[in-house]
Amino acid sequence: MARREFRTSYPIWLFASGCMFAALGFVDPLGGAAKGSDTSFWRLAWDLIHEWRPGQFAEAFPGMLFRAALLSVPAALTGWVVQAFVVILFPRLARAGRRPAGSEPVADGQIAIPEPPRPTL
Repeated sequence: MARREFRTSYPIWLFASGCMFAALGFVDPLGGAAKGSDTSFWRLAWDLIHEWRPGQFAEAFPGMLFRAALLSVPAALTGWVVQAFVVILFPRLARAGRRPAGSEPVADGQIAIPEPPRPTL
């Protein structure tokens, strides 16, 4: 059985990770245990924007940045797994519009890239 190599599709990975980050932002990591309130990322961002008072941004921003970093790790990992499935199941979607200038299609959907001219001395 022939092995196929699949390449990472960065646009698909970025889109999947962004969607996962947005979804994880609604999850309350404390489960509402903190004073019976919602401590999700988006709720804290909403409160920071709409209930702003002088000096609050300097206090809240490092915590928001830390929580965003914590959310980005599982979002990036899950996004990579999702893009891997998309690349395997829909290979044409992953390489749409990725033909270098000056290349010509060859048999089996491969692309022949001409060698650059060599400088002469």
